[in-house]
Formats: sequence, C-alpha cells, structure tokens
Amino acid sequence: MTATSPNNTSSEPTEPIAKD
Repeated sequence: MTATSPNNTSSEPTEPIAKD
C-alpha cells in the first residue's frame, strides 16, 4: 500500500491518482 491506492488519504497523499 504505497502508491497503488485509489484514494489513499488515510496517511499521506503519495500520488494524485485521478484526483480531480
């Protein structure tokens, strides 16, 4: 669970995955 989550806003935003 590093940069493969669809919406990882639990810990820290690692990569903006379709976050518009």
